[in-house]
Amino acid sequence: MHRTQGIARYYSLIAGLAYEKKDFVKSVRMLHKAIKIQKSLKRLEGLADDWYSLGDSLKQLNRPSDAKDAYKKSKDCYNSLGNIKRVMAANNIIKALHAT
Repeated sequence: MHRTQGIARYYSLIAGLAYEKKDFVKSVRMLHKAIKIQKSLKRLEGLADDWYSLGDSLKQLNRPSDAKDAYKKSKDCYNSLGNIKRVMAANNIIKALHAT
């Protein structure tokens, strides 16, 4: 594992712990850092998961528009990876957010 990739994973893990503790602001902050690194490494798998998690955290912060954007970005990454199951999961959440 590349050192920078390890740092991105670290930020993702910290974001997950913050989410579990309902510290959604910290989760968002850590995910933005992870996403920046994942983009620079062009790692679609990590990027897709981090965008999806960002959507979850933003949804919890009652920021539906920002959450939709994050889910759309995750959906695009999952689509590029051929992960139809995750594409559909993201799409279902996007539809539910449109209804609110």
